[in-house]
Amino acid sequence: MAVQINTESCLKCGACFFACPKQAVEEQCGSDGEISYAVLVDVCDECRGAAGPRCRAECPVPDCIVFVPADGR
Repeated sequence: MAVQINTESCLKCGACFFACPKQAVEEQCGSDGEISYAVLVDVCDECRGAAGPRCRAECPVPDCIVFVPADGR
């Protein structure tokens, strides 16, 4: 499994970015200057050994940060 941010429901508050102990959430700036966030799947370990992904626990939007199959399907 992998963790993914649902960009349609994301408030762009940065809670996930600041919560990640692995720095696996990347802040991106679009050509329009709008900030968005993405999980770096090659860095993210889903906070193994903890109660679950910290980004998901800190996100104020239910189901914004979801688990998806590692192949993205």
